Amino acid sequence: MEENILLVLSIIEGRHFPKRPHHKLVIEAKFDGEFLTTDLIKHNDNPQFNTELAWEIDKKLLHQHKLQRTPIKLQVYAVESTNLSKELIGYCVLDIRSAQLDGKKKGEWVSLLNSKYQSLKPEIKTSLILEIDQVKNDDEQKNTKKVKSILSSQNDSLGVVLDQENGYYLIGQQCNECKIFVLSVSIGGAKNLIKLLNPTSNISSENGYYFYYSLFGNDVTNETFYDLLSTSIPTERATVRICATSERLFNYLKRKNLLEIFFCSGENYLGKTTVSLDSLLVDKNFSSSLSLEGMFPILTMSSSSSDAMLGVSVVLKREEVIQEPNVSPVVPTQAHKIRPAPYDANNQKLDFSSAPKMDESQKDPYKEIPLTPPQKPEKPHIKHSVAQMQHYQNHQNKSSEENHHYSFSIDLRSLSNDSYQFPLNVVCRYVYSFFGSSSPVITHPPIIVNRGSEVLLPNSFCKFEFASSFQLLQTTFNRVPLLVEIWHKEVNMKDIFIGLAQIRLADVLLNENTNLKNGPSIKSSRVPVVSADDPAKKIGSIHVVIGLEDHGKVLTKIQVHSSASQTDSVDNTVSEHVNSIEPPRKTQEYQVAIALEMWKHQQEELFKEQLQKKENERMKVLAEEWKIRDMEREMILNKKLDEYRTLESKLKTTLQEVENHQKDLEKREFDLASKERLLKEDYSLKANEMHEASKRLKEQCQHQIYLEQLHYSEIEEKYKKVVEQLHEAENKLKERENDIYRLKESMLSRPEVKLQSDMHLLLLEKNELERKIEAVSKSKVHYKQQWGRALRELARLKTGEQEAAKVRLKRQHDELEHMKLRYLAAEENKVIGKERQELDLAKAEITKKLEELEMVRNQTDLNRHRINDCCDENRNLEGNYGTEKSRIAKLIDERDTLLQTGVYTTEDRVINELDKEIQHLISAYR
Repeated sequence: MEENILLVLSIIEGRHFPKRPHHKLVIEAKFDGEFLTTDLIKHNDNPQFNTELAWEIDKKLLHQHKLQRTPIKLQVYAVESTNLSKELIGYCVLDIRSAQLDGKKKGEWVSLLNSKYQSLKPEIKTSLILEIDQVKNDDEQKNTKKVKSILSSQNDSLGVVLDQENGYYLIGQQCNECKIFVLSVSIGGAKNLIKLLNPTSNISSENGYYFYYSLFGNDVTNETFYDLLSTSIPTERATVRICATSERLFNYLKRKNLLEIFFCSGENYLGKTTVSLDSLLVDKNFSSSLSLEGMFPILTMSSSSSDAMLGVSVVLKREEVIQEPNVSPVVPTQAHKIRPAPYDANNQKLDFSSAPKMDESQKDPYKEIPLTPPQKPEKPHIKHSVAQMQHYQNHQNKSSEENHHYSFSIDLRSLSNDSYQFPLNVVCRYVYSFFGSSSPVITHPPIIVNRGSEVLLPNSFCKFEFASSFQLLQTTFNRVPLLVEIWHKEVNMKDIFIGLAQIRLADVLLNENTNLKNGPSIKSSRVPVVSADDPAKKIGSIHVVIGLEDHGKVLTKIQVHSSASQTDSVDNTVSEHVNSIEPPRKTQEYQVAIALEMWKHQQEELFKEQLQKKENERMKVLAEEWKIRDMEREMILNKKLDEYRTLESKLKTTLQEVENHQKDLEKREFDLASKERLLKEDYSLKANEMHEASKRLKEQCQHQIYLEQLHYSEIEEKYKKVVEQLHEAENKLKERENDIYRLKESMLSRPEVKLQSDMHLLLLEKNELERKIEAVSKSKVHYKQQWGRALRELARLKTGEQEAAKVRLKRQHDELEHMKLRYLAAEENKVIGKERQELDLAKAEITKKLEELEMVRNQTDLNRHRINDCCDENRNLEGNYGTEKSRIAKLIDERDTLLQTGVYTTEDRVINELDKEIQHLISAYR
């Protein structure tokens, strides 16, 4: 048993399809040149296919397809219900590499590409798996292509198997009770066929019409006819031989009791006739011949009744056993060694009348209905009486008048390739059993045919000689064409069937010089080669020359072996004539014969003596040559021995050197191992030291961070206290401002006389205040310079602290670099970088807090000065109206000075307060 793989494609359902009531959906799957299609289903929004398509393939070819990424292309068609026209909706491509062996893969949704329904985006759910299938190997050494096919699922339970050697179908197991039955199906006349045509259909009569049915898995098609008005069609009969017991045949016919006959035109289906076989089951033992005849209605898809009728006849009977041997009409001639198989005249008439036409959808072009095998004729027993011999001779002359000796020659001249892009390594193969040989004729060796070229076929001429009647020859040539298969051969792979050429042998009979008087008839033609996958596609052509020659009637020779005593008993006259003849030893012929024998004996003795002399001379020469050869061999042997001794000494020296080198290598390996051990110890010690150092450094960093955090908390507390003091100062400032406002109002309410009286006092105070203001201004400039110096010093200290921190970190980094080993460098760099980043962040926060603290202090001092100034202004307000402009200018100068230092910005609180005060003074002055 050989393991084959089944590539199973499951098409489950679809979605996002539009509803089209007058159309149906069908999916066509193509893989490796083979097409499989699903059944027609309704075209709705969610079509349910629920179909599995399978391809049989071996493991080697599957591996090659996976390497070549051979796709599986699915094409979705919408078929119109009325005229069966197909419309492409879209396609999708599946990858064979996604299929798993014995895997239960869930279905996947695949979108249709180049879809006609772009807005809906239709999808189909598919699944692709691999299954193991056990099939029997075919016997490739047989002469013909014998396929032992198990029938379709309808025959599985009854085990119907084709036995081509015996020429029948076997139902069940072979046993002694099995009998041979003959089932014949005949299609006769028909009427009202014209009513089956739809007026709206575009069916052309040029394709012709025919009836088609299936018998035991074989597709049978009658001859094509073109006239539907005529009630007479060519009557044809198909016969099948069945080997089974009566009970098995009864059960099989009871289960498969329907015969469906289809009426077609080209590829269009027009109607169907169903014939019930129940009337053949009246006799369970089938002791007598059973027949079924009648006219049956032909129904269409759209109607349940019809006026069209078809005449069908079915006959089932037992095969008659022929007791008397039949004399074969085919008599082999002596011209060639080809021995044609004998034919039974009665069987041949039945077989060729029932030969079906080939169905284009079948892959095997030679699948025919098995016919009755020919019976081998027995040699007639020859009696030695004159009367019986004369009767047999007359019978042979009578039968030979009906048969002629023919020779038929087939010459495949050349082959052209018009379709395939890659070169083809082709052979041609054909078989025609009528010529008396079932062995296929194959051209050899394989020849390469490139695209667009035509090459000559080597060893393609074959000649057959056979005997047959002209009527049988003409009937066979008209009904059975010669099918030439074109095969592509590849290394380490099975042969690929790529094309088929059909040659009409009847064309050779159309010539006028077919008779014996006019000589041989030769016909040269160029026949198209069609593709094995698509019979409508032409892939090339083949040039064929066929010839037929009639050698006349067959003359049968009968040789009668008898002794002298039997001859004497035939006729008394003959015995008397024999007695009158003189003794043979006294005749002259006898004496000459004796002299000739004696001369031959002398010549034989003389030849033996000469042969003995030559033998002795040759033996002497051979002995001398043998001695010379022995001496040469001895010299060569001594020379070789000396060379071998020299090589042996060299080998010993080399061996000693190798041993010394081996010892040196062992010593080096020992030293290397000790060094490696020391290196490992040093490495572990350095690793421990580095780990301890990094641990100590980490603890120091953590302690320093803790101290900085404590310092930061103290600064935060101080900052909170300063903020509280600032709030208190602001509250006091607001109170003073309110007092000043009330004071201004009270001053405005005084009379002008009182003001003039107080003016002198205010002028005096004014002068005093101006002097104080000048002193304060000088001190203020001094303090501004000191404040700028302090800021610069703070920046310098900050920069120095950062540089010192960088130096410390660099020193620590250098120390760690000396301690760590090569394979720990990356990890330690990450740790140190992280710690450095944390230190930088901590220092940045500390610096930021220091800056904020300094700013708070500055703001506090500034507010304090402002409060003092305000207090002074309150005391001397009455004499300061003339100095408002100078006061505003000083505040603006002070604000600009603070902004120029770069420490403050316009968003700081101090600057905002100065701006408010300037605006307040300007508004009061106005």
